[in-house]
Amino acid sequence: MAEILSPSTGYYDLRSKYKVYEKKGVREYWIVDPQHKSVQVFCRQEGKAVLDQEAEQQGTIRSRVIGGFAVEIENIF
Repeated sequence: MAEILSPSTGYYDLRSKYKVYEKKGVREYWIVDPQHKSVQVFCRQEGKAVLDQEAEQQGTIRSRVIGGFAVEIENIF
């Protein structure tokens, strides 16, 4: 699951949707923040979504769910 934050719904996306995804058992959740040029990846551990990876403006983020899938942050923004 990936969520792209927008200025008008950012708080909702970070708080409310996050809790829904966690409750529904989403195994991996990416939050893409265009304003800060950052990506956070949350993975499910012991029934909770925990921050697994984070990159801002540069670096590589790798999926733990989709084998071999990786994204260079510089290519997103």
